[in-house]
Amino acid sequence: ELCKWLSLVMVVFIFGLLLYFRNLLGGVLSDIAIDREICSTRTKVRKMFQSISQLGYVFMFVSFPLADCDAKLFMAILLVGAVLMGFETGGEVPMVNDLTREHAATLYAIVDMTASLAFLSPQVFIKSINKRKNNWDQRVSKFKFL
Repeated sequence: ELCKWLSLVMVVFIFGLLLYFRNLLGGVLSDIAIDREICSTRTKVRKMFQSISQLGYVFMFVSFPLADCDAKLFMAILLVGAVLMGFETGGEVPMVNDLTREHAATLYAIVDMTASLAFLSPQVFIKSINKRKNNWDQRVSKFKFL
């Protein structure tokens, strides 16, 4: 029983360590790409890193069904997806600081506040549908023959 618990703790520790290093890796690699002028502008480097990050999400979610019931393959897919998601630290995260040097903290606070309001969108969506429920019922009833 203790061995199972310790092995789980080690897996969580290694996963956390990997997530820490992936965040460092994305930022450092994007700075290297900017310094060596791999792309013509900073914005293109940020877009490239953000695209890699988003493709990491896609890779991970599309590959989950391929794992079937194989726990090791599932963990490998999860780890590769998590590493690719780390490229976000070279993408959209520093993009706010690229916009302005003088008011970076204020701008980042505004962007972060706006992003944290995303929890309201389901409530707004549900209320808008409930107001038009009769309209939706009429549209769905037309397609009952399908």
